[in-house]
Amino acid sequence: AMPSIDLGVLRNQLAAVGSNLWIWLLRTVVRLPPPPFYSAALKDQPGGAPAHQEDGNCVCVEIVGPGGLDQLRACSHCWATCGYNLMKEFDGSQRIPTPLKVVPPGLVVVRNHAFSINYADICIRWGLYESALRYVGWPIIPGFDIAGVVEMAAADTGYKAGDRVFGCSLFGSYSSRVVTSARMLMHLPDNLSFQQGASLPAAAGTALHAASLAGLWPNEPIAKGKSVLIHSAAAGVG
Repeated sequence: AMPSIDLGVLRNQLAAVGSNLWIWLLRTVVRLPPPPFYSAALKDQPGGAPAHQEDGNCVCVEIVGPGGLDQLRACSHCWATCGYNLMKEFDGSQRIPTPLKVVPPGLVVVRNHAFSINYADICIRWGLYESALRYVGWPIIPGFDIAGVVEMAAADTGYKAGDRVFGCSLFGSYSSRVVTSARMLMHLPDNLSFQQGASLPAAAGTALHAASLAGLWPNEPIAKGKSVLIHSAAAGVG
């Protein structure tokens, strides 16, 4: 039987191809400069925008639609961001407009110091990532991995302000302040930098999950003496 085709995904794929061709034409043939990465609302400082604005808002990177790098924008129109699993807590949006007076149960507010770029993020920009299209749409703040310092936390989480943490957000990590579930965080060891912490969750977690499904982890006796074929060994998950 022929596999079913998701028309929404196909539409975004075609739009991404058209957008990339149009951008190539503008940059290569017409030689128009790309649009500014920083929005007018961000301060023009040497080295880019500050991590937080004077009004307390975070700085985040969003993808405004399918296509090339021209679709990326840095903006500061919200206090924090979150993943799609928490959007129901915040009026159906990734963008939390104002500071939280009380952190909802199970949630933690992280001042994000580092995030990673995964291949999945590129697929989102291409319009190929189905859950991004289904649960968020455009524009979207992408990203899974975070590492930073707890600013606020619900009493039931076991975290407190000042804790160094790393973990995940289901999109929304391209941001200097992220609200995520405590279940998706861990304390960051003192001997790891924020950059190292942000490089671990998605790639290492996927690799360990694959090893677990194959019975190779954490069951050491099963793994001993076996040969294992590792695809894409040079990649993050391989």
